[in-house]
Amino acid sequence: MNRVFVVGNITSDIYFDRLLIKGEKRSYLRLVLMAERPRSVRGMRIVIWDKKAELYFPYLKQGCELAVIGQFESRKYKNQWIHEVVSENLLLLRNIDWERGESIRKQYNLPSPNGTSNDVFIVGEVQEGMQLEWFNPSTGDGSGEFAFLRLRLKCDEYLNGLRVTVRGSLAELVYPYLQTGS
Repeated sequence: MNRVFVVGNITSDIYFDRLLIKGEKRSYLRLVLMAERPRSVRGMRIVIWDKKAELYFPYLKQGCELAVIGQFESRKYKNQWIHEVVSENLLLLRNIDWERGESIRKQYNLPSPNGTSNDVFIVGEVQEGMQLEWFNPSTGDGSGEFAFLRLRLKCDEYLNGLRVTVRGSLAELVYPYLQTGS
């Protein structure tokens, strides 16, 4: 799996179009990000398709800060390799054109872009004291134990010591990769 999570600012033109692909009309949105979190990346190409492209396009402008979750893909186009992140989810963070976006959303009766998500994305540095614990509910149905990973994050100068709990298989998966300073 090549999942990508990146937070960055739109640095160049935002391109939106409706393309005819194999006889089907699809909405296409392309933008370029400069990212500093979680790693420094210059000129990352982001692609968003179909309903999400239509949904997010009215809110975007140069300088917007976004969180992008997607898949990294490489493809050949006119004898050149193109590397891009195909976005599955986009979170609008800062410097968003809310007035224009809401006007268009209401005009076409579209859902709100961030209105249906209960996801939280936090970028920070793991502090000392991380613990992996096992909980056994003793239910008698054989469901067994499950993991709890407890840690604290330093996110910026204002948010230091944020308590985070990760549960279940995700806790087991990430624990070996984390250490103080990650």
